[in-house]
Amino acid sequence: MGTNLQRLATIAMLLAALIQSPVAYAAHTEVAELTSAIGDYNETAEVALPLPTPEELERLAAGEIVIVQERNSMRDSNGNEQDRIRTVGYRVFERPRLLVWLAALDPVTQHSEKLTEHLIGIDNNGGARWYQYLRLPWPIRNRHWVIRSSKNRALNAATGGSVWEHAWRLDENGRDTAQRLLATTSVAGLDTRKAGKAIYMPINRGGWTMFALSEQRVLVATHAAAILGGWVPERLAARFVTRELNGLLNGLEAKSDTIHARYDGKHPVFSGEGRLITPAMAVTACTRFRNDVADC
Repeated sequence: MGTNLQRLATIAMLLAALIQSPVAYAAHTEVAELTSAIGDYNETAEVALPLPTPEELERLAAGEIVIVQERNSMRDSNGNEQDRIRTVGYRVFERPRLLVWLAALDPVTQHSEKLTEHLIGIDNNGGARWYQYLRLPWPIRNRHWVIRSSKNRALNAATGGSVWEHAWRLDENGRDTAQRLLATTSVAGLDTRKAGKAIYMPINRGGWTMFALSEQRVLVATHAAAILGGWVPERLAARFVTRELNGLLNGLEAKSDTIHARYDGKHPVFSGEGRLITPAMAVTACTRFRNDVADC
């Protein structure tokens, strides 16, 4: 009901803008496009995305980052249902979706110096298991966890290919997997003896959702819910997540401008359809965007 009311409000604003001026009409047309994209997604998605307010949608259409928080019920690492804060970051990029997708998911691209990752395994559709280790400022103990990621091919098919989604959640046997990994495997950049003393994160769930608004324009939604565990309050954890999502979205444009030159396929990335993305596909996307083969 709330989504429908917001859609009606957006339509009313669009009609008012048409009467006022062509410039205002163009701006509100973009707002209507974003509202429709998120609304259509929510009719199909397992977990809906929160629709930003009309004012936030205007900022989003203008290229700003918009952060929205909501409460969701989710299962923790012990199998218990908990009502927790989920943070969603939105941004529109004037870039081909494939390049933004690669920049977000390329495992070679380092998004945070605080995070160490180790690939445990990958399947033929782009699903994977990762061990991740997070360094936190003293006196907070470091955290670690194992996640299982996947591409939402059903959603891609249901939206006619307009939406790609990469999601992750804690692996069911993650605690045992983490301890076994640290006892038997060398993880680059990590002292595995010290890592074993880290606290296992009880909730870590999120994803990247990318809407192809046009061939060279994409709406990105990245969302995460994380509970650090220990004595760290939920609100403090939510502020940490907000800061991290802002950093990710701020750096994504520059990374998408150079990913065609860095992606070599040795650490494969799969599309939202579950298909392998080749280096040639990245170069082709760059060439179409810049309209200059030499520049790619």
